[in-house]
Amino acid sequence: MFIYLIVNHVTGKYYVGQHKGSNLKQYLQKKFYEADHKLSASSRIYRSMRKHGREVFTIHALLSDVQTRTELNQYERDFITFLKSKTPSMATTSAVAARVFRDHTLKKHAKKSPKHPEKCGSAQRSRKISL
Repeated sequence: MFIYLIVNHVTGKYYVGQHKGSNLKQYLQKKFYEADHKLSASSRIYRSMRKHGREVFTIHALLSDVQTRTELNQYERDFITFLKSKTPSMATTSAVAARVFRDHTLKKHAKKSPKHPEKCGSAQRSRKISL
């Protein structure tokens, strides 16, 4: 399960979300399909996808290998709050801020799980997936 960041490189806007599957690239393709077929016409990201096209969007894993839905929901709320992704004036991406928050979150998670520190390191590092 992932917390992801979808970035529109034309507008600089970004969208934080969660995905319970294992393939973010495939998930983004599904989002494009839904946008193209107007399966959720009122969604801001779908409107942006229809307006700007597929080639201007990238998806990035901010956090991976989240084990429970409760954790996934909390991490998503934390990233949205930290990155201010619901604030219209915050329309530019901040990859540095995302990395700082990710590192902070990993440290916080490692403190909660001292019995399994190996699970809090490389398995949860973010990786960039570009299309």
